[in-house]
Amino acid sequence: MLWVKFELPKIQKGDSFKIEIRFPGGARYMILTEAGLVYHLPSNQTHGNAPLSGGQHYTPQRLYCRTVADQADYVNRSSRPYSIRDAVTDELFFRPTLFDSHQKPPAIGANRNIVFTVRGCRASTEWQLRGTSPFVSPTLEQWFDPAERGWKDLR
Repeated sequence: MLWVKFELPKIQKGDSFKIEIRFPGGARYMILTEAGLVYHLPSNQTHGNAPLSGGQHYTPQRLYCRTVADQADYVNRSSRPYSIRDAVTDELFFRPTLFDSHQKPPAIGANRNIVFTVRGCRASTEWQLRGTSPFVSPTLEQWFDPAERGWKDLR
């Protein structure tokens, strides 16, 4: 296990900055922070997630993001339950009743803030988001698109 602590001088509330962590063969890390945090999850890769509750991997988690296509989906290899909701109103857009590839979410439109409610799954090759920006956050208040703040080469 590797613990790293660093401080950024002259940072003010509302500032944004990039921290890049790279590991050969994929990332194996968790970041705890008091600051807002946006994760970059490339859409061509699979991912895993685990709640801070440890072995209670049925604990629900939320992934806030923005759609970039008419249809967005959470594709997982283990047919785990999930839902897609409006990030602001919490309106339910989709919750599958059958976990197979034939049941698809309805079109909800591009450029919309949504939230996926999922459960933990520790395997790093467990799931993908499709039809969304590669940037996700644990809360709507923390979410932003770094490209809209002038950051380059992030996708």
